[in-house]
Amino acid sequence: MTAVDDRPITHIVKMFEGLEVPDGFKAELLRGEIVMMAGPDLVHNRIVLRALRQIPDQKWDCLQTQNIDLLSETSEPQPDLVVLDRDAGPESGRLLPAQLITMLVEVVSKNSVDRDYGVKRSIYAAGKIPHHRPHHGSVRAAHRSCLQR
Repeated sequence: MTAVDDRPITHIVKMFEGLEVPDGFKAELLRGEIVMMAGPDLVHNRIVLRALRQIPDQKWDCLQTQNIDLLSETSEPQPDLVVLDRDAGPESGRLLPAQLITMLVEVVSKNSVDRDYGVKRSIYAAGKIPHHRPHHGSVRAAHRSCLQR
């Protein structure tokens, strides 16, 4: 016998929106599953900072801790770095529409390899985000060619 959960998918989205995440942790909604993980450490933050510094801020906005609206995938991921055209997007809000994003950066750790290279990559592809750059281990140059329009 197979049990079927017939609750609307919006139930999990509302639950996620009201979730109180403990200090030192972050949570993402990935394909209808709430995934909680430890917050980033110093090495992780330095990698993000170095990637951010390679992106010219005269043309691009770089956001951290920004949830992305991919509700068609029942997902609200929070990439490590989000790059979009300067001053694009809404004035405020918790979710950034995926169609505004030029590039995402994910710092991959040994605990996030499957999630970052598998689940999140396929979510970003389904959301038609043009560039997803996983950084594994150490800082590599952000793919500048996608930022020179």
